[in-house]
Amino acid sequence: MNVLRIGEFDILPGEQRKIELPVAKLYTDADVSLPVHIIRAKKPGPTIFISAAVHALNEWVRTGVPPATTDRLQATDFKLYNPEFVRDDIGIARGGIRTPFVDAPLATLSGTGNAGDGGWFCQLFGTTRPLDTKRLNSLYPTRQAFIAEWTRATENAVSRGHIRPVDGQMLIEAAKNIRLN
Repeated sequence: MNVLRIGEFDILPGEQRKIELPVAKLYTDADVSLPVHIIRAKKPGPTIFISAAVHALNEWVRTGVPPATTDRLQATDFKLYNPEFVRDDIGIARGGIRTPFVDAPLATLSGTGNAGDGGWFCQLFGTTRPLDTKRLNSLYPTRQAFIAEWTRATENAVSRGHIRPVDGQMLIEAAKNIRLN
């Protein structure tokens, strides 16, 4: 069976678990851990891991250097699980952590509206609606224009500490394989 191992924990396909990863030991000798929610699909497919946040938290605990800050998400109403965000003309929320997925988009990432099978976890990510060909062509007249914009957005996210350099390089390389039409 295909087992995913994270630290000392084995996660099976289709399994959801909350684990505690050891991060550091305080001067009082108390252990500090990071709660990690894992939702593993039954079938193989794309994955996401928010490693910049984990590394920044670890650095903060170990050295006292706080993580990068960013502008808050802009909202007109902060209703629990269904806030009203201020959005750009594509429908992406303004403010918050910026990555190439929102600054050089191929889809509208809503951040809301998903109740999904994963319970509260799915609500964190909202819904995704691919941009139509006309919109993509207006944003990126050529494939090279897309790659340049994606690279710029990725480098900005890396410089702000929202994406680790190694992940940023991987994202830039992956963009070179994207076909817009």
